[in-house]
Amino acid sequence: MSLPFDPAELSVKDALKASSDLSDDELDALYESELDGKARKSLLDGLTQLREDLRAAAVAVVEAPAAPAAAEEAPAPEVHPWALCR
Repeated sequence: MSLPFDPAELSVKDALKASSDLSDDELDALYESELDGKARKSLLDGLTQLREDLRAAAVAVVEAPAAPAAAEEAPAPEVHPWALCR
């Protein structure tokens, strides 16, 4: 996979800013590139956090409960006429 940018050319702050909207695969590729290059711990930690956040969001979407179906009105229970006389 080609990288959207070379992390070695950016500061950690700028690299993380540029990484905020990337896909999981792109984040993985950037992580590997940084690991093989400058291996800046702060950037590696930031990319790891972005990947975890992205994966958690994907799990939350998958696990989101379905919208409740429109509730049908339950029929009223039958009441014996003598029960009303109490």
